[in-house]
Amino acid sequence: MTTKEYDAMCDAMQQTAGGYRAREIYREELRRKRSAVLRQLQKMGIDTTDWNRVDACCMNPRIAGKEFRKLTVEELETVNIKLRIIQRKENGKNTDYSQLN
Repeated sequence: MTTKEYDAMCDAMQQTAGGYRAREIYREELRRKRSAVLRQLQKMGIDTTDWNRVDACCMNPRIAGKEFRKLTVEELETVNIKLRIIQRKENGKNTDYSQLN
């Protein structure tokens, strides 16, 4: 059974069971979280068109420890927070303190 066939089967089963809407909501949430993480990676200078680079970044144990496509909504939220913290620290290091006085 291919992935497409499996997804079609799951869709048919969930429509029958009435859970189709919940699955669509989850998928939309997953898309939004993935987009937010990719946006942060772009800000950090990572080429998000190269999935090997995106996966390499996410595989870092300090970031996620797993491939980007395997991250759940909750893990993506955590990764987004970590990336924002890293970016904030990097911006703080690049501040010219002579301008503050």
